[in-house]
Amino acid sequence: MIIGPDLPPELIQTILIHLPKVHYLTQTALVNLAFYQSTIPLLYNRVSIRSWHKKAKSRVYKIYHIHDVYLMLTDARHLL
Repeated sequence: MIIGPDLPPELIQTILIHLPKVHYLTQTALVNLAFYQSTIPLLYNRVSIRSWHKKAKSRVYKIYHIHDVYLMLTDARHLL
């Protein structure tokens, strides 16, 4: 079955939230740009930190900080 590029994002999101495994989400992110943009927020919706990973907590904080800075920069770019 070929899915056309003109699916509304709401329909793509509805499809994606019913996928039972994270692996399926990673594969659908490769379909096209519309699926990628809908899939990435779902993949990063829940982050797990394993206790065996050294300095995991501080690294996750750094990732979120970088993400926040990136969002601020993209918002500032729109103001230019």
